[in-house]
Amino acid sequence: MPNLRNIDEGPWAWQEKQILRQIRFHFEESKISISSALAAYMALTEIASNMGRNKFTTTHGKLANLAGLSRLSIFNILKEFEAIGIVSIKRRKEGKLNLESEYTLLG
Repeated sequence: MPNLRNIDEGPWAWQEKQILRQIRFHFEESKISISSALAAYMALTEIASNMGRNKFTTTHGKLANLAGLSRLSIFNILKEFEAIGIVSIKRRKEGKLNLESEYTLLG
């Protein structure tokens, strides 16, 4: 019998299967590859898991680094994610200074 992992052993990065299917369907005919979109979603869910909630702040640079993508790719993918209702993004500024954006993963 395989060794089953106990959920209390540490943080997990859960992805909703419905959202994964939605990403595959949406990006099927897109200039953006499905694998890039899935990597971006994994980065978002990893950060959410680390924070222990579906709302968190981070930068495009951190997301790009986790996903193995460029900042421009992350920017374009996040615009698509917002359009199809996967994530809500609150862009924050202090004067002319850009702060970390606030992300909310939607189900």
